[in-house]
Amino acid sequence: MIQDKKPTVIITGTTSGVGLYAAKSLAQRGWFVVMACRDIPKMEQAAKELNIPRDNYSIEFIDLGSLDSVRRFVKNFRALGRSLTALVCNAAIYLPLLKEPLRSPEGYELSMATNHLGHFLLSNLLLEDLKNSPSPDRRLVILGTVTHNPDELGGKIPPRPDLGDLEGFAKGFKEPITMADGKKFESVKAYKDSTCVMFSPCGNCTNAITNRPESLLLPSIRVVWPIHPFSAIITPFSSSFSLGSRKISLVAMFPKN
Repeated sequence: MIQDKKPTVIITGTTSGVGLYAAKSLAQRGWFVVMACRDIPKMEQAAKELNIPRDNYSIEFIDLGSLDSVRRFVKNFRALGRSLTALVCNAAIYLPLLKEPLRSPEGYELSMATNHLGHFLLSNLLLEDLKNSPSPDRRLVILGTVTHNPDELGGKIPPRPDLGDLEGFAKGFKEPITMADGKKFESVKAYKDSTCVMFSPCGNCTNAITNRPESLLLPSIRVVWPIHPFSAIITPFSSSFSLGSRKISLVAMFPKN
């Protein structure tokens, strides 16, 4: 086990956007950031361009759309010998132009596989690491956008998120099933559903919330959701990234009151 006193955070989706700037913010504050991403060369270039302190991060490959890749990532992280203080689930894919669904290696619709199933598995596999961390204030942070919430402007734009009674999941969520509610594939709704399922109740998303495993609600670990990093989305993107990354950093860092 590495003996330095830097708290360690894993952030998924760090090659751009709020994930990248949150990684920079935490690294500059003395954290060790494990940048979990698919494009290693792009991540290396971005880290150099933002002058992220080299001693305060490592880059590890993960493809959240592949459950095997998620398991390999966890194995590789544990080989680093670092205790885990925080896990920030930020990565997501958005494929609005698709007419037919793409599938993960395991056969699941790709938006749900990447945005929800991959993070769900990652979180569950790393719960033991969080529980065993010497940090007094460990936490799991789930991020999303306002598009999953029908009370927000983005969520009011059709198609609206609707998980139904999770009929698609009940049927195994493999060919020919493409949607959580078991209905016809809609790429934008697939994205909204994939974020809705991890968040607080919104419309017919309630069933997904009540089916969370109790292991995600351990009192010793602060599970924080939702965080809306793009609450300033109407401002220029640079400001949105800055604001979003600051929110993520504060949630990950600040001790429990």
